[in-house]
Amino acid sequence: GSLRFGLTLDDSLLKNLDRYESIIQAAERSGSNWVRLVFRSNPADFTYEKQASFNEYDAVVKALRARNMRVMGCVLDTTQWPSSLTPPVFAERARRLALHYKDQIGSWEVGSELNGDWLGGRKTPLSTDDSFRIFQAGAAAIKSVESSLETVATLYWWEGTAPDEEHTLFGWLSKFVPRGFAKNLDVVALSLWPEDNPVGLSLERIFERTHLALPEKRLMLGSYGYVESEDLRGYWWLDPKDIDGARKDLITLLTPASCALDKSVGGGFWWQTLDQMLPSKKATDLYKVYRATVKKLASK
Repeated sequence: GSLRFGLTLDDSLLKNLDRYESIIQAAERSGSNWVRLVFRSNPADFTYEKQASFNEYDAVVKALRARNMRVMGCVLDTTQWPSSLTPPVFAERARRLALHYKDQIGSWEVGSELNGDWLGGRKTPLSTDDSFRIFQAGAAAIKSVESSLETVATLYWWEGTAPDEEHTLFGWLSKFVPRGFAKNLDVVALSLWPEDNPVGLSLERIFERTHLALPEKRLMLGSYGYVESEDLRGYWWLDPKDIDGARKDLITLLTPASCALDKSVGGGFWWQTLDQMLPSKKATDLYKVYRATVKKLASK
């Protein structure tokens, strides 16, 4: 149906191109109907002016579409925004990506964790005003290619741990919704990282408040995960000694929850898919738990 079940293929996919077909087959076998495909920052050709910049991705996108999997392209990952980024440069990158794939990729994540305080780098981060203007330019650029292309903005939930009110999810929304955040925007995704920002029973309230701020927009669970390496620093989920178990618990909780929330189209694009679910030809137990969870939901 219209619910989205997705996995993320980040730019480490380029180091695994020798097995990209088996990765895509595994994504399809998991029951996912979407893939979040993160385009590398590509500093030598940041705005994708050369055909060579697309070569590796062309085969991946073609293979995904051949299996009827829909693609949400990520214009630029949250950690890769350079401090020198400007609205015109970002708009050109977004426009060229959308133009090249306009018949194959129907959805674009234009802003990734827009309210983070690390966009542009920890040393010289961009201001919230700059990040907002850059996002606006990118969203307008995508729509200029084809108005039916879907645009997605991901916001980071870290109420209680953000450095100031302006960077919190709802502080950011209260500032930028009146300034036109909803223009050229179709879907708002929420990024959840429980080891950094504990989220449990407040999940429903987070979605409700976001819906109240943007009543016309569809919502979804965007990027999420739990502990990038194997070493927990921060908050724990249920059992601090069992990181693998915590990941499985989160998948079985958040995947169905994201489908049940008001105005939500589902989602849940597990970030560390390649590292944690499909690090080799043999799928991990985490992948199997994800697959079993999605299969149950898809049959309902």
